Amino acid sequence: MLIDGFVADLGVANGYASNMKFTIGAGLKYKVSTTFKEEWDASLSLALPTAAPLKFTSSVKTSSIAETLSDGTTIDGFYLNIYRTAPGDKNIVGSVDVTVILPDKTEYTYPIGVTVTTSCDLPGEKENYGVKINGLLWADRNVGATMPTDANYVVSKNYSNDSNHPDYNASLKGAIVGSYHTISAIGGKCETLGLGKGVWRMPSAESDVTKGEIANAKARIRHSKGRVFLVGDVEETAPTASTTTVTSTTTASGIDLSSTSKSARSIGCFLPLSGSSASSMSGYWSSRANYSLNISSTSSNVSSSSASSQFTLRCVKEHYDLRPATTVEGFCPSAGRANYPVLNGYDLHTLFGISKTTHTIKSAESSFNQYWDGLLNASKSISSTPTPSKWNAPNSGQIINVSSNTMYFHPFRTAPGDLDVAGVLKVKGMTSWGSSF
Repeated sequence: MLIDGFVADLGVANGYASNMKFTIGAGLKYKVSTTFKEEWDASLSLALPTAAPLKFTSSVKTSSIAETLSDGTTIDGFYLNIYRTAPGDKNIVGSVDVTVILPDKTEYTYPIGVTVTTSCDLPGEKENYGVKINGLLWADRNVGATMPTDANYVVSKNYSNDSNHPDYNASLKGAIVGSYHTISAIGGKCETLGLGKGVWRMPSAESDVTKGEIANAKARIRHSKGRVFLVGDVEETAPTASTTTVTSTTTASGIDLSSTSKSARSIGCFLPLSGSSASSMSGYWSSRANYSLNISSTSSNVSSSSASSQFTLRCVKEHYDLRPATTVEGFCPSAGRANYPVLNGYDLHTLFGISKTTHTIKSAESSFNQYWDGLLNASKSISSTPTPSKWNAPNSGQIINVSSNTMYFHPFRTAPGDLDVAGVLKVKGMTSWGSSF
């Protein structure tokens, strides 16, 4: 039996991601035991639990249910409650042993093999070592943590300050948590972060702590067994928490058996519980104000911080989904165009292969010289002439806010024998299902 232990729901916290019900036929006595660790992997219960305890002890305890009589209604089976898994968790393999006790005291035990999987992956080189949140890429590790090598992807694992926690390893703290910095010494740290391509920078915050990039990250924080991680934009397709009652073929013993699995996958990365001392708190500086994202094993908040405090640093960078290169024609034979751009511009929705109905463009960016090569404009037809004094203007690309979900690219008319002009167009916006692109 395969059970996916990951859900992206905020409300799960450190609790159960799945509550799978096993139905027992009326009138049967039964007892249940499992090899799963009760405080870490999964627990058994007769009723649907309302919450899961967060505790880790040095001793390993497995879950069990004492002899019980099924009346077919109030008590008609048991639940296997699976704790939420985290990004990159290995499969948890165990068994649930159901023993049916007949009236003559004869016992029949039915072992059920169960494997708990996770549908959330760690970001590797393919994802540029980060998770995408509202169009921004958050690094999968702190500044100063162990970096990946060309030959091997080094996973930035989670670290817990709880010595009873299975992820506790004091010797790995520096390699996983990274280095500590004050505001006065933070400059340039992100720019030198050796992760993938592109320039990393510090995240921003607003004076209103409910806004800004740090607040956007806080909204994507999830917890699993005391571990803290970020879930990227793909969570829109991730499975949601649910109670599953198995309904497949009933065996002679009166026990229903089934398997569940989910195909949707998410991308997530850990936020190590580092602390500036021995506390289990961690902070990530903002570049625009003295704000940090503070996390613990159970909660998170954005708050202002003292300039002398030391925190770990998590970097971000602009993220774009690369589209295949395309070409547009810059020659227009119309006599009346003079030095104007071509008569009809190229619709950006068409160039990017996205639907105007499902993808609302909020902003557009062009690296082309807007006075010489091509320009962005909200109108399909444009009648403007370039300013000759600006033909050689440096840094003359464009960044435009789009108000009507309509934008066109207008190349200037080319001449015989002109060399090809290469550049980059970028768009940002929202989909009809609520994710950014």
